[in-house]
Amino acid sequence: MSEITTPPDEVVTNALLRQVDLSAFGASGSLALITLDNGHDHTRPNTFGIQSLNSLNDAITAAESSDAVAIAIIGKPFIFAAGADLSGISYVAKREQSLAFENWDMTSLNDLEEARRLPLPLSMDLL
Repeated sequence: MSEITTPPDEVVTNALLRQVDLSAFGASGSLALITLDNGHDHTRPNTFGIQSLNSLNDAITAAESSDAVAIAIIGKPFIFAAGADLSGISYVAKREQSLAFENWDMTSLNDLEEARRLPLPLSMDLL
């Protein structure tokens, strides 16, 4: 991904992984829960730039490697994610850079889709 330059002003959305014991919900095993959070309140929604997608990829890989029976991804309170981080658009000088970012974004989503276990949609109010 050398064609992709990380903009200096990217607000990184971190993908924080934790294991949740499912016995309290009447199930056995644990859930690999990935929480997306950029460290700001709801007035600055989560977005996905290069560093954010790397963080999500790392969390998905770690979740797949764990003994969790399922993977779930949630956002911080009030918002999941707004989409791509457009703050770096002014750093795109060539068409190839734009296409490389699009391919990198799709790689993250494909990794999730190809995970051994399907993600479970959860309400943030459950945990």
